[in-house]
Amino acid sequence: MKIYSLHRGRKVLVRIIPDGQLYRIEWPDIGLSDLVNLTRAKAAALEWAERKAVTEDRKLPVARRLKSLNNFWWSSSPMRYFSKAAPELHLRAAPGSQREAPSF
Repeated sequence: MKIYSLHRGRKVLVRIIPDGQLYRIEWPDIGLSDLVNLTRAKAAALEWAERKAVTEDRKLPVARRLKSLNNFWWSSSPMRYFSKAAPELHLRAAPGSQREAPSF
């Protein structure tokens, strides 16, 4: 699984994070989105970023605003997948305690 980030220049605008087999968009203002597939998540994030860019650059000439819409790019980074059972694997009984570590 990978985390995808949408950039404009050097600034990360939006991240797409895996949640099981589907993905969630990590919006900067409202938190996590509902579960969607990767294609839909990328399309929604890019559409949001383009609208934000047009709004922020509204005082620029039209030709320059349109050209600035080509400055978005995606990056991805590998993410370690932790299952819900993973924390149990790290439990160890303290010396002299009655509790036993789980056996697998």
